[in-house]
Amino acid sequence: MPDEYWRGLEQKNVPDFFKGQGLIRERDILTNGKTEVLRVVDVGSAGKGLVAKVKIDADTRVFGFHGLESEILQEREARLATLPDENSTWFNLDGNPDHYLPNAVCVGQEKSPKGLVNIHMNPVLDSPLRFLNHSCDPNTTRLGEFTAWSLRDIKPGEEITMDYSLLDVNPKWHMKCECGSPNCRGEIRSVQFLTPEQIKVYWRKLPDFMKRIYLKTANEKYKDPENKRLLEELEKLWT
Repeated sequence: MPDEYWRGLEQKNVPDFFKGQGLIRERDILTNGKTEVLRVVDVGSAGKGLVAKVKIDADTRVFGFHGLESEILQEREARLATLPDENSTWFNLDGNPDHYLPNAVCVGQEKSPKGLVNIHMNPVLDSPLRFLNHSCDPNTTRLGEFTAWSLRDIKPGEEITMDYSLLDVNPKWHMKCECGSPNCRGEIRSVQFLTPEQIKVYWRKLPDFMKRIYLKTANEKYKDPENKRLLEELEKLWT
């Protein structure tokens, strides 16, 4: 993407969603479909996807998320998007049966005079995030609000995947899953629908707002001794 584009965003004071983590252009922006560690390829029925160009070590930053702000009021199915020209506009989501914003990632939740607002980030066109596919057995997790982080060693040529449940908190959102992993859930829903056993592998690196939302929902849902024990462990790891 031309440097003029980025200068234009800076001049328009488009929100910087890295929050101090920093943009690493070589890892976070695609140039001719590639970064220094990733490339975009055809991955069959899923369309386009990301694969590793080189070996990526476990517990390593893979890429950062970068994009523009949008808001979703929980009380209504509409999106307030902040556009590059600094104007805002509402997009009605009626007719979108799975309540899913293509490519958008929830990066926070705030109270406002308009009600409870989910803050989303819409990735820029050359963000690897636009090509990140789901797996119920992924090799990356989410570190805080804005980073994809490796869960294990990733071999060259291996597809980069993440559990999409880590990307949204809208309880109405759902999509069919055909990832093919042995533990495929068949349907992907927001983070609140992961079991304590499923979420524990991701827990330490998740953003705080997701932990808060998850614990509130899970403590109301799970009353059996084993899940209550797991939830107590997760809460101790957070506090």
